[in-house]
Amino acid sequence: MKALVLGGTGRIGSAVAWDLARYGGVDEVGIVGRSRSSLQKALEWIGGERVVAHSIDISDSRESRRLMQKYDIGIIALPERKSSYKAVETAIGAGLDAVDILEEYHRRPDPYEKEGMSAPAGMSLDEYGE
Repeated sequence: MKALVLGGTGRIGSAVAWDLARYGGVDEVGIVGRSRSSLQKALEWIGGERVVAHSIDISDSRESRRLMQKYDIGIIALPERKSSYKAVETAIGAGLDAVDILEEYHRRPDPYEKEGMSAPAGMSLDEYGE
């Protein structure tokens, strides 16, 4: 089994990747981050031959979907709702079974949770949530 950790260079994501690499019973742990230097630091801290770094911008859904399709499960450890929601939507499109550790995912966010989220052109967030 192959596991992909989005946000794998952050404190929580790298801890998840560390656990998976040691105790998770997975063949490969992919960590995703934008910064090559952060990925290198995370790789050094996590250790292990089963950890693979992927330098991508998760806001690029096409590139993210291609990467997600190479993995069996995903752990989304991103720091804010906007990117987490986008990652969940991309995972759904990629057919990746994933969990978002930020919070429960709900299609229609509460008004205080919108944090700059956007819906497809010509559609409100309420319509998008339906």
